[in-house]
Amino acid sequence: RADDIDPYAIALRRINLARNSGRITLSLSGLGLDRVPSEVWDISGLRGLYLGNNRFTTLPAEIGQLTQLETLNLIGNQLTELPPEIGTLTSLQTLDLSYNQLEALPAEMGQLTNLRTLLLSRNQLSALPDELMSLAALQRLNLNSNHLLAVPPEIGQLTNLRWLRLDDNQLTRLPAEIGQLNNLLELYLGDNQLTELPVEIGSLSALVLLGLDDNQLSGLPAEIGQLTNLQGIYVSDNQMNHLPEEIGALRNLRHLYVDGNQLMLLSPAYGQLTHLLDLRAEDNPLIFPPPEIVAESTKSILGFLRHPQPYVPNGMSMQVVGTVLAMMLSLVASAFVILNYFRWRFE
Repeated sequence: RADDIDPYAIALRRINLARNSGRITLSLSGLGLDRVPSEVWDISGLRGLYLGNNRFTTLPAEIGQLTQLETLNLIGNQLTELPPEIGTLTSLQTLDLSYNQLEALPAEMGQLTNLRTLLLSRNQLSALPDELMSLAALQRLNLNSNHLLAVPPEIGQLTNLRWLRLDDNQLTRLPAEIGQLNNLLELYLGDNQLTELPVEIGSLSALVLLGLDDNQLSGLPAEIGQLTNLQGIYVSDNQMNHLPEEIGALRNLRHLYVDGNQLMLLSPAYGQLTHLLDLRAEDNPLIFPPPEIVAESTKSILGFLRHPQPYVPNGMSMQVVGTVLAMMLSLVASAFVILNYFRWRFE
């Protein structure tokens, strides 16, 4: 029968079933529809509407009639914009708009005061409306793989956020206000163009995971040592030439990825990371610990940091080692001289 393969006939059967049986959810996902059947708007009491993986380019204004809707899933369509009427869905708790072509969001989204999960990954967003930062109930916000150039300072108002993804954008800096997200558990900032982090990052006292890989960071602020709940730090493939000793105070840390940087030294304080399961430090010009130790295992690295032993790399004479150490001591001494000069100069 033709209506067995006609996507609109299939959709109509599902709509009639939902309407006649009093169901509160309707799924028209994966049918290849290029428009939402108008009969959908006549279903009273609908709580969940799943329209993912179709070919919608627009969402009708009639969406605003579904005022009891709590979940709206539009993942994997071709939407370029949303109607302002979406702001009337004040019961909405979950909104999934991932994998579309949205270039902007309507200011009316700021009216979704019960929204807890907002998923916007894989769109074309270059900025966020200020009104979005008034969604005080929001707990999960996914903005990865867009074209965001900046994070508005008003993000500090989203104090109930637990999970924030901003990876794979074009961010060059973070606002200090990000430190106000004191309930945040996971923060993903990888694949951006960050050159530094604000010291306020140390105020994210609940943070468990911090993803910073593939940026342009030269270091991390010492305040990171205040994040005592951290279990994972991922800073692979940056330009870091130093790491703060304070990381050694993160006794709950289990994963530390610092591979692909410009590090020459790891602090002996890291030897006190007794819960560390995975330390990746390869592809660095490390002298301490030496590359041979780094290549062995996390256990070997931690053991070396706890009990450093004299070590001469293969092919390097003691004379060369002495020269390197002398150069390092000279650099340290020079730094102290310069520092003391400026202290005297400006006192």
